[in-house]
Amino acid sequence: MKEQFERFLLSPAYPLLFSVYPILTLFAANIYQISYIVFFRPFLVSFLVGILLLGIMKLLFSEWHKAAFFATMGILFLATYGHVENFLVNKEVQNATAYILIAWLIFILFFVLLNKKYKDKFNYVSLAPAMNLMAVILLIFPIGKIIQYTIAQNTASSIQEKDYENLDMSSIESPPDIYYIILDGYGRSDVLKEMYDFDNSEFVGALEEIGFYVADCSQSNYPKTVLSLTSTLNLNYIPDLNQKFTPDEIELLYLFELLENNALSNILDAAGYTIVSFASGFPWAEMKSSDIYISPEAGPINEFEIIYLQTTFARFFDDLGLVDFEDLSAERFRERTRLVFNSFEEISKISEPTFTFVHLIAPHAPFGFDAEGNAISPKNVNSEEGYVNQATYAGDEILKNVQVIIKNSKRPPIIIVQGDHGPWTARPDWHLGILNAYYLPGKEELLYPKITPVNTFRLVLNEYFGANYDMLPDQSFDVKMPYMYDFTFIENTCEK
Repeated sequence: MKEQFERFLLSPAYPLLFSVYPILTLFAANIYQISYIVFFRPFLVSFLVGILLLGIMKLLFSEWHKAAFFATMGILFLATYGHVENFLVNKEVQNATAYILIAWLIFILFFVLLNKKYKDKFNYVSLAPAMNLMAVILLIFPIGKIIQYTIAQNTASSIQEKDYENLDMSSIESPPDIYYIILDGYGRSDVLKEMYDFDNSEFVGALEEIGFYVADCSQSNYPKTVLSLTSTLNLNYIPDLNQKFTPDEIELLYLFELLENNALSNILDAAGYTIVSFASGFPWAEMKSSDIYISPEAGPINEFEIIYLQTTFARFFDDLGLVDFEDLSAERFRERTRLVFNSFEEISKISEPTFTFVHLIAPHAPFGFDAEGNAISPKNVNSEEGYVNQATYAGDEILKNVQVIIKNSKRPPIIIVQGDHGPWTARPDWHLGILNAYYLPGKEELLYPKITPVNTFRLVLNEYFGANYDMLPDQSFDVKMPYMYDFTFIENTCEK
């Protein structure tokens, strides 16, 4: 073993190790947000690029160790270009691209001249042990994080604690279909007016005309999607779901596990409901174990690959206008959004009772739609205009589709349209203020202006299925990352 390691240290292998380091690091940094499957293709391509560069340098320099050194310089340039440009752009440096290219040209010329001058004195073989060892040490960090995540994932799978009652369906002749539609970041009307000068009263009025109750002083219980959805779908506040959620805990996998195997889905599944869910682009918020899981076909490139390309020399082609990476990423978002809106009619015709969970990443960024639903590049719109555009488009589509659902349903359905939190802002109360609309025919008197999502399905299960859940106090909390479970109470000061 020792002999093999020494042989490795003396080999010109380090360019191949350095070639996969950037993609491993990016994957490890985003491991909570993406699935393993999207990682393999860019990993393989990165490795092949390393082999290609090493091969080209071997043809140029003949000697393997010399080729390895200059291949590593090429890999360094290709892998860091986007990072360096982002840094310079954030520092408001003009003509960042030109500066980067000039700096690298000087760097290359320096090494070429150095190589010529000390051609017979510079020993590239002697560099190999240090370079190989450096590459191995660097790789330990992302690989360690990936292994740690995998172990934690297995540990988190045991967190689920059954603290809910099964439903007695014997007296319910025709259970209603249930639709839970999340519009990510859709704020309360007064918040939208203050923040964006956006008047959504026409949308709210149209919902009320259809028969919705819109809670006009509602707040989310939490300001983060994963907290909000986990709390709502498990019918309880986060600290009461498991003793793991303490103020000094930072692990998110426990939340992801409770979101995937949430109480509401388990209750309804046991009651004979067909569970329907959609791809959202965030694996931790996708109930892939649903009876019906709807996702668009895989495209030629995924969002993780686009993010990776933006950190590399590929960013140069975006700067030249030859490719628009932001729009490529937005197109995947558009495909998922359109798929949701185009699926409601078919879902509403399913004969058995259904629970449909929809997490739409709108009006949240990326801002890939205009107000009419036409595709636009996020580069061509600022965040305020983009938010208003997508709130308008999502509202129009929701109005159209809830009417389709109601029309096709044998029995009046249950439809809840909520923001998981409000638009991002420094004001906690504005960030918590949400759209919260209920279609519960005949039960409107049970609803009230400050109802919060944690009570949504307690009320539904009690009134439609004879459950006996106590209604909880309607409370909202702010958090400060990375301590996701260190909650600060935020009073609801809305007065209407």
